[in-house]
Amino acid sequence: MDKVAYILIFILSGNIFTATAQSQRKLSGFARDTLNRGIEKAIVTIETTDSLVGTTLTNEKGYYEFKALKEKRYYITLSHKDFKPLTEGTLLNKDQELYHTLYPITEIELGDVVIAADRSNIIKTNATGTTFHLSKKAKQEKSIFEALYEIPNLKIDPFKREIKTVDDQNVIILINGIQRDTPVETIVPSQIEGIEVINNPSAKYLKDGYFTVINIKLKEKTQAYQLLNLYIAQNPELIFNTTSGGFETGNAKYSFYANGFWLSHHNEKGKEYSSQQSGSILKNYDTNTKLNYRDYDFSLGGDFLLTPKNYLSYSVSASRTKEKMSKKGYGEIGEENHSPTIYDVFNYFDNDPQVYAGKLFYKYMPNKVSTLENTFSYSESNSKNDRINKEAATDYNYENEIRNKVKHQVGRYIIEYQSSIKENSSLIFGSNTSFTTSMINIFSDNNNKFNYQSWNEYLYAGYSKNGKKLSYMISMGADFYFNKVEEIRDKYYRIKISSNINYLIKKNHTLNLYFRSFTSMPNIALLNPHNTSTDSLQIIKGNPKLKPSYIGQIGLKYSFTKNNWYIEPNISYSFYNDIYDRIGSIQDNIYTYTYENKDREQYLSSGINIRYNIKDIGHIGVNGRYQRAFYETKQKGWFTAYLNWRFYYKQLSWTGYINARSYSYQEYSKRKAYTDSSTSFYWSINDNWSIGATLRYFLYACKNEYWINDPAQDYEYYVNREFPKRHNMVSITIQYTWKNKVKKRNPKRLQLEKSSIQLLRE
Repeated sequence: MDKVAYILIFILSGNIFTATAQSQRKLSGFARDTLNRGIEKAIVTIETTDSLVGTTLTNEKGYYEFKALKEKRYYITLSHKDFKPLTEGTLLNKDQELYHTLYPITEIELGDVVIAADRSNIIKTNATGTTFHLSKKAKQEKSIFEALYEIPNLKIDPFKREIKTVDDQNVIILINGIQRDTPVETIVPSQIEGIEVINNPSAKYLKDGYFTVINIKLKEKTQAYQLLNLYIAQNPELIFNTTSGGFETGNAKYSFYANGFWLSHHNEKGKEYSSQQSGSILKNYDTNTKLNYRDYDFSLGGDFLLTPKNYLSYSVSASRTKEKMSKKGYGEIGEENHSPTIYDVFNYFDNDPQVYAGKLFYKYMPNKVSTLENTFSYSESNSKNDRINKEAATDYNYENEIRNKVKHQVGRYIIEYQSSIKENSSLIFGSNTSFTTSMINIFSDNNNKFNYQSWNEYLYAGYSKNGKKLSYMISMGADFYFNKVEEIRDKYYRIKISSNINYLIKKNHTLNLYFRSFTSMPNIALLNPHNTSTDSLQIIKGNPKLKPSYIGQIGLKYSFTKNNWYIEPNISYSFYNDIYDRIGSIQDNIYTYTYENKDREQYLSSGINIRYNIKDIGHIGVNGRYQRAFYETKQKGWFTAYLNWRFYYKQLSWTGYINARSYSYQEYSKRKAYTDSSTSFYWSINDNWSIGATLRYFLYACKNEYWINDPAQDYEYYVNREFPKRHNMVSITIQYTWKNKVKKRNPKRLQLEKSSIQLLRE
């Protein structure tokens, strides 16, 4: 049998080589098993939609190669007596090297249920990030939020339906390379091919200060589908509950989705203690607090493949957050060495922001190597804010109320061109133009107003190349601002740079060196020159003359991946210029502070990221980081750690995390946050239903402390806020997932549709 195969392969290869001798492209690849070992003597067949092109065998490393191929679409089939056959399509417009994973033939496939092999140990790095794969257990999850627990450096909060980094930084979510601004509730884990964590994004993303981009790569939609996903988490005492759901329908040509989310804290009781010294005045209070919080979000969107060269997607969303907090108690106020006055405290806070947003994305693919993207977006935020502070005694009375109404609008247009110009290299350049207006009406005795307008033009370009050993990326952006803050007009520009080199030292060992520089824009609150404090001893004012601060960062990361281990130690150095920090002064025992641009600060950070997979059981991950800050007057260091785990047994799973955060510092202040902890048990009853129980804050109650110490102005401030009811808070969770079953399409028609869709994916 082996001799016959060799003879056929020789004859076919000889004939096909003669017919294609004038072509220029090379297609190669590796066939590997689920343990990342090369598969020898696998038969590799390459064909087009209407003819056979060639056949070969893999060598002892699982490698195969086809030369002198024309630029067109090919389908590669790999077969071996010990593994299930695999067919994959690719659009060959440059030399390509593919990686295929073959699953043992002992796998079981029953109708729509596939028991897949575990690929979670297959990790690939390049110049910008790392691509991970979900384990077979994670792919069986009903929600993407549970499945993503496996990905290192990510922090998943299934209650808030949030994905962040372990240091609580926001991320940008891409779906097959296209930005998704709406929830990912309708993504089914079983449809995920891989998850690329881009820790060194190009200057395109530095524009808005994002350091991490998550690109979720999904399988091609080849048939009609419908999906419904519902999630409920309810605290029996009704203190906390969340509900979310998503529906999606579509096929290879279009999709439509709708998502809803609701989170609430109902009459949650807490405590707050504060002490304050301003000049010769001492003040403290002890209050009971009550919190009512509602967060609503609704979004819908979809996409169309209009023609093989034209793709369109859209999304609209509306959200509202209603937050009310009241404080009642008593306090003491008086001068040093004098008997204090005891007074009653009443403090009330009411905030009600509403946000509406819309986005339209169009992608044109004029040829096989180039794309032109256009994005139109608009968002409007309307917010009402009311704060009241009353301090009353027989011979002492203080009352202050500040009511604000804020309207914030942003219109944006982005045009971007991408092209593959050489083997495994690409070029990108674009323009991001936006116009922002903000108006704050301050309803007080003087009915003050604050107006802000900004025209921003951001130009960026980048080049990247991915090689077998060495990959690199360099990009640069120029940010031009034309601002009007109150009657102050200002214009300036800033340069942003993102560059990195990724070197594969040898198998399983990778080194990454990166440098990035970017700006941090002051928010509207830091620019508003009107008092925003109701405190009797404190006035807070912004500075409309603030400039953006400039940050530069250089870092080095080493990655080791072998078998079940993923280990990544890292170190970075950051310097800040023109940082904005508080500047305080005291007059008549009233402390007034504002902000101004200062000269320089430096940060040194080192950490390690570890994940260990336990075959057929689960994983455990650890992220630890030490950071030291060098200020003008002092230096301080602090440590944070994040531990997470997920274990399985049949239909049961156990998930949890512990996020330990010690003190964090600024030059004149420090903060201590509570150690956040959560553990959950789930039972997957069947393909549709799962139930579970979650214990939040099982180590410590929800608590944080904050200090300000300005010795030059003889001012000190301390506040301690806590919510005791959140300690050992139990929630019951229910999740329902429904997927319809649609018959597969005609194979010939399906093949044509796959060709059209792949033009978009490439």
